[in-house]
Amino acid sequence: MLLWKLSQEEYERQQREQRLSAADEKAGSAAEEVKTYKRRIEEMENELQKTERLFKNQVTTHEKKAHENWLKARAAERVIAEEKMEATNLRHKYVILMPMFSVLPLKELVSVSYLSLS
Repeated sequence: MLLWKLSQEEYERQQREQRLSAADEKAGSAAEEVKTYKRRIEEMENELQKTERLFKNQVTTHEKKAHENWLKARAAERVIAEEKMEATNLRHKYVILMPMFSVLPLKELVSVSYLSLS
C-alpha cells in the first residue's frame, strides 16, 4: 500500500511537472508573440511617421506652388490692367487725331502725326 501511494504521488508529481512545463512553454511562446507584436507596432508607427512627414512635405510644396501661382496671376492681372490702360489711351489719341487726318493735307499730316504721338 505504501508503495502504491508513493507511486501515485510520483505519478501526480510528474503530471504537475508536465503541466508546469507546458505552461512555461506557452508563456514563453506568448512572450515571443508579444515581442513580435511590439516590434510590428513599432515598425508601423515608424512607417506612419514617415508617411506623415512625406504628406506634410507634399502639402508644403503644394502650398508654396499655389502661392507662386497666385503671385504670377496677380502680376498677369497687373500687366492686363496696364495694357487696357494703354489701349484706352491709344483709342483716345486716335479719336483726337482722326479728325485732323481727314482735314489736313498729306504733308502736314506727317508732321502732325509725329508731333502728336510724342
